[in-house]
Amino acid sequence: MTKQFALLTAIALSVSVIAQPDDRPLELVVSLASGWDRAPRIRIELRDVEVAGDQEMKIRITAPHACGRETFLGSAGVLAMRPQGQSTQTIERIRVDVTRPLHRLSKSCDVGTSLLVRVEARDSSNRRVPDSRWKVGEVKLVPGK
Repeated sequence: MTKQFALLTAIALSVSVIAQPDDRPLELVVSLASGWDRAPRIRIELRDVEVAGDQEMKIRITAPHACGRETFLGSAGVLAMRPQGQSTQTIERIRVDVTRPLHRLSKSCDVGTSLLVRVEARDSSNRRVPDSRWKVGEVKLVPGK
């Protein structure tokens, strides 16, 4: 096994999320294995994301308390795919590249071995989506090439 493969395997993390927000952001602690900062690419992957089928939003990911300030890590758009009043839609996987923001964060302060990550639904004007109903099945920190 190569050192790079071992490093990439070591930083993979999976967190299962059973329930989810009723207009509140999802907050979870992500463990950062040693050597995470040497991985060529790091993504946060959200799996089995269930959202209202008639509501456009973006999924915004931040590190709220890193180095005493909120740090934006990335976002991904979710399109409304069903007519008004229709049921939910499930998105199998949303990946957000967080390589640069995490590297910048680690250079400006000591990130340590874990990081609080906030995932929330926002509208196109970056306001919290009122009465949004959404949930995430699993959140992973995924290394890549």
